[in-house]
Amino acid sequence: MTEYPEQPEYPEHPEHPEHLDVEDVRDPRIAAAVARLDGLTDTPPVEHVEVYEDVHRVLQDALADAAVSSETGDAGDTAEPGPGDPRP
Repeated sequence: MTEYPEQPEYPEHPEHPEHLDVEDVRDPRIAAAVARLDGLTDTPPVEHVEVYEDVHRVLQDALADAAVSSETGDAGDTAEPGPGDPRP
């Protein structure tokens, strides 16, 4: 009989990942996209793909805008001073 090494115990995975509090998100586009994910629990999985693709597009657009803002020194809606902005 072959003996196998004892398997390590892994923590249980929660059924749903930690909830992101949308109120903590500064960019309203991202907050709206993340809020759409909360509504997926009551829809059939076949409908999830369209939502995931749309949320992915919104997040990509927000990242692209952030990259442009950081290149130009515009702090945009980050509520953080940019390089040319006086510090309070």
